[in-house]
Amino acid sequence: MGNITTIDRWLSPSQAAEIIPYSAWQIRKFCRQGILPHSKRPGSKQNRIMIKQSDLVNFIQQGAAA
Repeated sequence: MGNITTIDRWLSPSQAAEIIPYSAWQIRKFCRQGILPHSKRPGSKQNRIMIKQSDLVNFIQQGAAA
């Protein structure tokens, strides 16, 4: 067997807030400030912020806005 590729799950700020000790509002703020990598879901009126689960893990491992 070769390499196993994992699929990265996309999370909304609310879903991310259920995983880490920050509110959805704080997570959106980190995204706006460029502290937390994110993408905006195309086609939605609100340009919904989406965060890769792996980016969220890296964010926490690096000290989460320390």
